[in-house]
Formats: sequence, structure tokens, C-alpha cells
Amino acid sequence: MDLLFGTCLHPDHEPDMLVLAEPFPSNYPDQLGYRLLPRKKRK
Repeated sequence: MDLLFGTCLHPDHEPDMLVLAEPFPSNYPDQLGYRLLPRKKRK
């Protein structure tokens, strides 16, 4: 699909590391419900 719409991207190198802007739960059940919680209760 990316090739079809011209959005395919092949950078010359991989990023050194990926970082999330906010803390994210480490276990799977909490990750599933994470976005369902109000922002105040996420932290």
C-alpha cells in the first residue's frame, strides 16, 4: 500500500533509539487499557 500511495520511506540508517513522550505501562493488560483511562489517571 505504501508504494501505491507514495508514502514508502527507506531511510539510509536506523534511528539510534526510539523514545515515547510519556511513560507507558510495561505489562500487556495495562497497555490494552492505557488509552481508555483519562489522562490524569495515566501517570
